[in-house]
Amino acid sequence: MTNDKFANMDLTKRIQIKEIIEHVGKDVILGGWVYRKRDHGKVSFVDLRDGSGILQIVSTGDTKVSGDKDSWGLESVIVVKGLVKERPAHMINSEIPTGHLEMEVKEMEIISPTDEALPLDMSKDIDKIHLDTLLNYRTLTLRSPKMQAIFKFSEKIEEGYREFLKSDSFTEIHTPKIIPSATEGGANVFRVDYFGKDVFLAQSPQFYKQMMVGVFEKVFEVGAVFRAEPHYTSRHLNEFTGLDAEIGFIESVADVMGKLEKCILFIAEKIAKEVSEEDKKILNFPALKIPETGIPKITLKEAVGIINKKRGSKDDALDLDSEGERILGKYIQEKYQSDFAFVTEYPTSARPFYQMPTKDGKFTESFDIIFRGLELGTGAQRIHDPKLLVESMKKHGLNPKDFKDYVDLFKYGMPPHGGWGLGLERFTKQWLGLDNVRLASLFPRDVKRVNP
Repeated sequence: MTNDKFANMDLTKRIQIKEIIEHVGKDVILGGWVYRKRDHGKVSFVDLRDGSGILQIVSTGDTKVSGDKDSWGLESVIVVKGLVKERPAHMINSEIPTGHLEMEVKEMEIISPTDEALPLDMSKDIDKIHLDTLLNYRTLTLRSPKMQAIFKFSEKIEEGYREFLKSDSFTEIHTPKIIPSATEGGANVFRVDYFGKDVFLAQSPQFYKQMMVGVFEKVFEVGAVFRAEPHYTSRHLNEFTGLDAEIGFIESVADVMGKLEKCILFIAEKIAKEVSEEDKKILNFPALKIPETGIPKITLKEAVGIINKKRGSKDDALDLDSEGERILGKYIQEKYQSDFAFVTEYPTSARPFYQMPTKDGKFTESFDIIFRGLELGTGAQRIHDPKLLVESMKKHGLNPKDFKDYVDLFKYGMPPHGGWGLGLERFTKQWLGLDNVRLASLFPRDVKRVNP
């Protein structure tokens, strides 16, 4: 390589790697990161990565270089200009869309060289890197094709969620995350000093989305949710992305489950059509299984019986633990050929005060949705009668005065309504078969981790 000086290349003329198929036989400008590099004397083969893909570029002794030719190690940012051409047949890489092409580099500009050796080899299989290392160097490991594919997949789930609900006349809302009282009436909340007053980070947008049913009738939100739960499991985060919705003028909780099922089916169709073949290969995820008869429904009592039989126990559980969810998920897959199940008829004492009780008062008109052995979310019909709401608060040991603004809402006319809340990261984790939900969070927040 020569080290001749030349004017900086015009980045306004830069194209992305995914566009080069339209420029075979032409000179183009590309910019990206050095993903892999193989030096063979006067010839260097480099896999250049940008936000759209990877392309092999070839530099020789005739390539003009601006910058320190010895400083462009892995992950350095470079800009190159050269001829796009077909690769020799024996060098075609069938694993990537641009694998039949390469660039013969005429000019190279080293924009941002890496100052030191990388803490890990980004060109190797990211699945073989320990989770703590992946998270400790998150800003670096997120650059890997596997990590990028995970979050492009997650984006498609969120995009499909929005598309389905907007097509059904839902209004998207954004509710406060600093609230005056604990939404669920529990202890697992983050307390915040708000100008000398104790307030909390929202456990869910529950109260506010119910309020907005009185305005728009059908609403949804995609937003941050905070849970101060001291868990160290592979399924818990202390901040996650909630996929919430609330629907007015429902007949029963069955309407809520029906709408959620249609939403999931819509998202599955979108994923099948729009996730790239390259990402499908990288992620290697199975299609969702939902029988034509719909997502099966099973009562909590039936679910506990199935789990007890498998365990050889006689528990009378008010909820399902993680092992129980896995047992139930496998049972549902084997019996119904379904990845999902609705678990219904949770006891009133085990559910939040705002969930509608059954006529006998023993159970709630609510459900959990189990996805391949993991609770994906929960939903219910809500109480819309203010007197019944106050009675329920008292039964749950709560003071209605602490929820005055919320209770007052129901004095001004609220229709029968219900909704759900799902976790985007859990949805992504289970669909892709990831070992840990932290891999589905850009910058996960757990009991120990608040960096980067």
